[in-house]
Amino acid sequence: MEASTRSRLWSRCKSRATAYYRALTRDFNYSTDFFFGQDFLLAIAGARLNSTNVRIRRWWNAYRLVSCLPMAVVFWNTFDAVRHCAKLEILLSCVQAVIGIGISALRMTLILRHYDSLMAVLRYVNRRKNRVQRKLELEPGNSRQHDLMKKRFFWKFVQEEFGDCVKLHIEFLALLNRIRPFLNATFLIVYYSTVLSLASGAIYVSQMKSITLFTVATLYFCFWVSFECASLTRAVSILTESHESIGWEVYNLDWHEKLEWDDQYRDEYRSVRATMLNVMTVAQQPLRLNCFGFFEFTQDRFYELLNMAYSMFTFFRKFV
Repeated sequence: MEASTRSRLWSRCKSRATAYYRALTRDFNYSTDFFFGQDFLLAIAGARLNSTNVRIRRWWNAYRLVSCLPMAVVFWNTFDAVRHCAKLEILLSCVQAVIGIGISALRMTLILRHYDSLMAVLRYVNRRKNRVQRKLELEPGNSRQHDLMKKRFFWKFVQEEFGDCVKLHIEFLALLNRIRPFLNATFLIVYYSTVLSLASGAIYVSQMKSITLFTVATLYFCFWVSFECASLTRAVSILTESHESIGWEVYNLDWHEKLEWDDQYRDEYRSVRATMLNVMTVAQQPLRLNCFGFFEFTQDRFYELLNMAYSMFTFFRKFV
């Protein structure tokens, strides 16, 4: 009797878990190569749930309320430390936790506000475009006919190739213009929050006489915020270099040998030359990922961040 009851209970739990899994799989998008599980991560963070299932939303709302309890504990500890005039390293550790929560909430708000733009970028980077390899098979004929056919195919395909490249470049720049406010705001928040986190974390750890679990957690947090900032600055540097390299790649083509003037193809010649000049001109324009004009968010800026964090650490160190 007990065995049958356990079996029915297990089957019921298994069927319920399977139903929830199917509902989540139907609502979330796990099949992308980039932005993997973005909707899933937003649901875990308690920010957004793309589900119309009433029961799932009810459990999710309860989960959101429970996830707010650690935040309340952090704010209470900070208030209690300020009220009792705790040591500076304790206050800085509390402030670091409050800053982390505030920055996470602010960045989550930015993600939700620019959610449609992020989805547009997702569709762009996950798009698959099948390119058919063109194979020219010249028909039998004399050398003069071969030369004429080669010229005709050359001017035809060079315009198509440049047209495809220009189209992709324009689409990329349009998406970048759409997502730039979100990126600049995120980069600005990440930069200065990393400075504060590293400085306050270093002060707290330097005052600890023994290694505790909270010390390890502080080091872990400082490592990941600095790793995130370094990764973002490196990604921006790579993107900037790739954008600038487009113009140089076009400039380094053997166009002075291939693009020869021919009265028969003078319109094609002028069109290709104009397209090349436009591509090189656009590629020289900056991407303006500069935190709303404050500074260029590149890898060199990350090294300045470390110097700024160290300067802040030495400044607060005098008051400890």
